[in-house]
Amino acid sequence: MRSLSRLAPLAFPLGASGCQLAPSVSFLGSFFPAWILCAVVGLLLTLGARQILVRIALDPHLDPRRPFYPCLAVLFTFGLWLVFFGG
Repeated sequence: MRSLSRLAPLAFPLGASGCQLAPSVSFLGSFFPAWILCAVVGLLLTLGARQILVRIALDPHLDPRRPFYPCLAVLFTFGLWLVFFGG
């Protein structure tokens, strides 16, 4: 028990190291977290990509569709985050 009490002061800086302000974007006068904006745009890009895949008749050939489109949405979301906020 004594060793835990000695390590407790070291745990606070480790826990507080992630306590910084998240990037925010001004949208119509309100500030939104940037990850929400990236997620919404990523979902919209995924819907657009699906429409393109349906038009070029590639959609029926995507065998596991259930994981494909969520993974595509995650790809677009994280890609947007890296391009605009990755630094």
